[in-house]
Amino acid sequence: LFLIFDSFIQFYFGRDIFGFEYNNLYKRISGPFGDEWILGTYLLYIGFLTISYLNNVYKIKNSINYFLFVIISITILYTGERSSYLSIYYLLTFVFIFSSKKKFIFFTSILIILFSFLAINFNENLKKKYNLLNLPKVDNKVLDQSDETDNTLNNLSDNFIDSKLLKFFVTFKNSKWAGHSYRSFQIFKDNIFFGSGFRTYKKHCYNYDDDENKTITKCSTHPHNFHSEIISDNGLIGYLIFLTLIFIIIISFIKNKLYKSFEISIIFSLILTFIFPIKTTGSFFTTNSSFIFWILIGHYFYLISSVKNKN
Repeated sequence: LFLIFDSFIQFYFGRDIFGFEYNNLYKRISGPFGDEWILGTYLLYIGFLTISYLNNVYKIKNSINYFLFVIISITILYTGERSSYLSIYYLLTFVFIFSSKKKFIFFTSILIILFSFLAINFNENLKKKYNLLNLPKVDNKVLDQSDETDNTLNNLSDNFIDSKLLKFFVTFKNSKWAGHSYRSFQIFKDNIFFGSGFRTYKKHCYNYDDDENKTITKCSTHPHNFHSEIISDNGLIGYLIFLTLIFIIIISFIKNKLYKSFEISIIFSLILTFIFPIKTTGSFFTTNSSFIFWILIGHYFYLISSVKNKN
């Protein structure tokens, strides 16, 4: 609640209570984290983990759950972390599927969508940050320099080229995020079993420089996707170890019928949201991401034993 309060102060007054300024250029808020842009991620995983424990320890009312789900989600919207905001809907989908409180999640989702719509439409900064309709125009040079997929696009009618859906496709394909994933796959192909080594993407990606589509920024400190990073850094062996851990968690959830426990369903859904492949992420092998991943795993197994002892 303190983080939420501090976040809104920073958004509306330009700086939070510690003096950290709102980032006007990227429309981002960090709250007390200063120059670390992790507030949305922290609120998503630690915030909903807190809700899980409130339900476990105090059995709070649905009205309080409604308030906490909505206020945390809207604050994440305000942080400007689009990946974290998108992850809210992944989380809601997983909780809807894997918990018994489907009616609650359905109405919560409607409330979050409604308040998000109002917030975006009544605030210029949020409107600029989240207006997906204002897609960048596609430069014909980008289409001309691309590979066979783009050659197919060139053969399409001008009317189709003007469609927003196609513009989105071409823009994404030529984005830095698609470039990062493409480069990680190249590294994986040359290091199939054990990868190139922990946190070596930033070193090895430059070994694959070529003349194809220089408009794509393929190299960065990490691929901005957990799965791409693990498979390029640790290869097939490392990725299978990672998948085995996730498989154990899923089996334990199903085998013990933990969907009957709302609090465990929340943590289980948080883990699935954290590892969901269709989103941009930080680096898996950094302190912040590792902290969140392992604290979710630890609390998941702790709550399983807690619920079993109660029963």
